[in-house]
Amino acid sequence: MMKSKTRITAVVLVVIGAMIAGSVMAQQIAPPASQQPPAATATHSDPIVQKRMEIRDANREQRAKNAEAKKAYKSDVKQAKSERNQSAQESRARAQESLNAE
Repeated sequence: MMKSKTRITAVVLVVIGAMIAGSVMAQQIAPPASQQPPAATATHSDPIVQKRMEIRDANREQRAKNAEAKKAYKSDVKQAKSERNQSAQESRARAQESLNAE
């Protein structure tokens, strides 16, 4: 019981940390133009439109990371529930056996 709570807490902290790290990395200042690698995405002549395109790409990547973290969290929750249910079933079976033995 305590182990699953610890696992869930750890997963929640990792998800929160990833979200904070993603927002911090999105706010970092870009290196000077001479050091920037060639852009892998399409460029636009209007800097505002270009920035919007970059933000959309960053948001898309962040949503993918969040979805992956949420998937892992749900998997852990499902496993914890199944372990808890199994333990409860075993406990009920032992109680029933002790009642039948009397």
